[in-house]
Amino acid sequence: SSSSSATVVMAPPRTPHRVRSELSSAEQLRLVDILTQTLDVHSPTAAELGLPNIHFQLYPFLCHLLDLLARRGVAVTDVRLEGSAAAAVFAPHMRDYNDLDLVFHLPEDGTRETLCGMRDIVLECLGAYVPPAACRLVGNHPLAL
Repeated sequence: SSSSSATVVMAPPRTPHRVRSELSSAEQLRLVDILTQTLDVHSPTAAELGLPNIHFQLYPFLCHLLDLLARRGVAVTDVRLEGSAAAAVFAPHMRDYNDLDLVFHLPEDGTRETLCGMRDIVLECLGAYVPPAACRLVGNHPLAL
């Protein structure tokens, strides 16, 4: 994986396909590729329990997550793609990254309660991608993933 780092701000938060205008057309296409590729999410804990990996596309997941956050009153200022995945947006030769770093910016007045609520919503949203049989194996405990 690459050690280069970059940041791509996707705004406004309700429409993650809209990005800052500083991106060229080619960079926007590379961002769309990242947002629409199928991700394979795995966890050592889940593997130890014999649970399957989760497969999903980031863009629909972000739309679902941002919708849940908005409906529950969590205001997201913007969403940022950072790290080597963001670097791949800017440099076409850097297509090797093994994780996606997403940063959700909240208003400065965000409380610990807001952060805990956001964590719970993220886990709930991820749970929608877990096969039902896997949920039965861990007693519907999302932190096992």
